[in-house]
Amino acid sequence: MIHKMRLVDFAFKAIKNEEKDIEVRLNDLKRQQIKINDIIEFEHVDTHEIIRVRVIDLHKYKTFDELFNNFNHQRLGLKDEDTAEIMNNFYSKEEQEEFGALGIEIKLIKKILLSDLKCVNEDVNIDEYFTYYNYIRDNMEHPEWLGIIPKDEIINIMNNKNGKIWNYYLGDEIVCSLFYIPAADKTLKKHHMYLDYEKVGSCGPIMVTPKYQGNGLQIQMLDILDKHCLSLGQNYVFTKVHPDNIPSIHNFTKDNYKFVESYESSDGPRNIYLKEIKKEL
Repeated sequence: MIHKMRLVDFAFKAIKNEEKDIEVRLNDLKRQQIKINDIIEFEHVDTHEIIRVRVIDLHKYKTFDELFNNFNHQRLGLKDEDTAEIMNNFYSKEEQEEFGALGIEIKLIKKILLSDLKCVNEDVNIDEYFTYYNYIRDNMEHPEWLGIIPKDEIINIMNNKNGKIWNYYLGDEIVCSLFYIPAADKTLKKHHMYLDYEKVGSCGPIMVTPKYQGNGLQIQMLDILDKHCLSLGQNYVFTKVHPDNIPSIHNFTKDNYKFVESYESSDGPRNIYLKEIKKEL
């Protein structure tokens, strides 16, 4: 489960710099929903920057005095001279007596891995996928990089051509998504790839929600694609990328995709890249 909280500048920086690993809160009804291994998104109150942490442990006390006396003040993000009295600036005496104190022990998430996310790749909700696809496209500076794929075409690929979609979730939010599309003989020949089409897969839309970009999720999904193709007896995979989409081109070439040719599609210019998938020894 994901929880959202706001932090003032000094507390936000202390967590971001890994100087503070216990967040002090009133153990109210909202905080009572927090469980070990949950994720908390902290938002900077002024800059709105987001950092994410994982809950490692929960320390519950009747009073803030007890909590403060059990931990080094640096772990709480406080000065040595600070006392529990400072909590009166945030919570009334009545609230403190009713709910008590909570020390949320946390660990900064520096990089999100696919293995941290929930994967749905069976009985995928096409309406949800299409909504996500349009959300990504609507929030791109260059939506022409993603192109346009009609919902009917997605349904046809999934139902009649053995396509496959992977959606990765953090809580109820889609973080990233991968679409495998089998290759067509006509398409391969059009782009001068004279291969057995049954031995070739293709990478359709591969998308990452903007706020999660920078975690290497696209290249992690390419590894999932390779494994899926190999499971189908395919040892080649190709993709189409807009020539100005340098971040994606970098990821594909880093993953051993080789440039084939450029052409003009209905969605604008595209580069073709092809990879030979080799089984791990």
